[in-house]
Amino acid sequence: MAMPITIEVPDLVKLESDFKRAPSKVTEEIEKALTKSAILIQRNAIKESPIDTGRLRSNIIYRVFFGTAVISPNVDYAVYVHEGTRPHSMPFNAVEPWARRKGIPAGAVWQSIRHKGTKGNPFMRRAAEQSGDGVRKFFKDAADNVGKFLAKG
Repeated sequence: MAMPITIEVPDLVKLESDFKRAPSKVTEEIEKALTKSAILIQRNAIKESPIDTGRLRSNIIYRVFFGTAVISPNVDYAVYVHEGTRPHSMPFNAVEPWARRKGIPAGAVWQSIRHKGTKGNPFMRRAAEQSGDGVRKFFKDAADNVGKFLAKG
């Protein structure tokens, strides 16, 4: 007959308690990493967004909820700036103030939009790409913090 081997886990009750608390620690760390990531991407999006009146730039917001972060420009025309447009007709008086601020003849701008559309400026995409290393670091730190929490007991 083989000799029995006994394994005792010191502080088993405390270890069980720590593991029960682990899900809330994981949630806390994920929320922190998401918030830090959203702020970083928002900052880069503001830096990358084109400036005319400053309205687009000042309306890039973020929200963190239920394990999700959303960073978005909160102006209706942002998608057209980001993606560009196909050729289309628009009221001349809509083009005129912008052209005047840029020192460009409004008629030429209006004709160009009618024939070529507008070129996109994917500032949000650039912001996300620039933020990648930082976002990865925030989530690595979160995982490390959960590991330390469990190891510390």
